[in-house]
Amino acid sequence: MSNRTTVFLLTIVIAAIALLFVLNTAGMYVKTAPDKFISPNDVRGMAVVHNGKQYTLSFEQQNKVVSILNRCVKIGLEGYLIGEDDAFDYEQLVIFRFNENDVKIKPVTFANQQLIFQAPEFNSKGLLRETGPGELNLLLTEAYDKE
Repeated sequence: MSNRTTVFLLTIVIAAIALLFVLNTAGMYVKTAPDKFISPNDVRGMAVVHNGKQYTLSFEQQNKVVSILNRCVKIGLEGYLIGEDDAFDYEQLVIFRFNENDVKIKPVTFANQQLIFQAPEFNSKGLLRETGPGELNLLLTEAYDKE
């Protein structure tokens, strides 16, 4: 092997190591996406209102709800009658926050297992629709004892 080949291969190896170093350290400087609707640090607590009583969600349940809410999309009011909702076992979800007003989330209906709900603090001119497999309603109905 000649000197020219050795230098060429050594240059490629050093460039590859430098590239791997840059790719691994770049992740530390990339900012994460901001919270869409609510930050987990703003939540003081959550409760599901069922038959006029509040049932507090556990810390794990609260984190799941925040994650689901931040993935929700805003939709209009077209086609959804606020007064004629599906039969829900709970009246609303209340999110208690530290520095802002409490958020009251009222379920309206379903669309393909996804919960459509009213949260004026997050979308004053319309509704919000859950994305994903529709786990918010299941999470909220499991937050209290069924009588």
